Amino acid sequence: MRWLLGTVIVFVILLAVYIGSAIVSLAGLIDAVRAADAAAVFARTDVQLVRRSLVGQVVGAYLDLLGQKRVVRPMERLLANTYGATVADALVDKLISQENLTQILQKGSLEDPSQKMAIPTLPALGALDPAKTLDLLTRLWPIKPVEFAVRLSPELQGDSYAGIRLHFDGSTGWKLSSVELPAMVARALAATIPVK
Repeated sequence: MRWLLGTVIVFVILLAVYIGSAIVSLAGLIDAVRAADAAAVFARTDVQLVRRSLVGQVVGAYLDLLGQKRVVRPMERLLANTYGATVADALVDKLISQENLTQILQKGSLEDPSQKMAIPTLPALGALDPAKTLDLLTRLWPIKPVEFAVRLSPELQGDSYAGIRLHFDGSTGWKLSSVELPAMVARALAATIPVK
């Protein structure tokens, strides 16, 4: 019986350390975003994972836009994935520069006249208070053992849902790995891709 109690206590401690480390990393990211410290935000970001996530969302919305106008055949879908990803890569590269990513996370929007791009408003990570640990805890839920989703929108799911994901990298800890755009924002970005 003692070994069972000991096992439960060890499990609870490990779980608290696991979740606590994610909350500490999230609070650090929020502090960097609120301070508009682009270098610190980028240091807490896995740029390749964020890029892949955003490209996937924009290409998915692009295919949805094509599907609204006509039936998209499998070969067209394959070509759209290839072409759309190429164009979306260039768009996403502009979005995830240090300054732009920080502005998106801080204010929930981006207006960059020099690059002739703007994205509609989405819930901002900078609006969260890192001192309110319980609030952060209610917004956090596990996706995989090494990944947590953080809800930014009031909605838990649906077209208005927005959030971020944190991925655990053993050498560097928890890092921003995805910015999950509301469907409206993804569609607005996809609409900038010329239809082929």
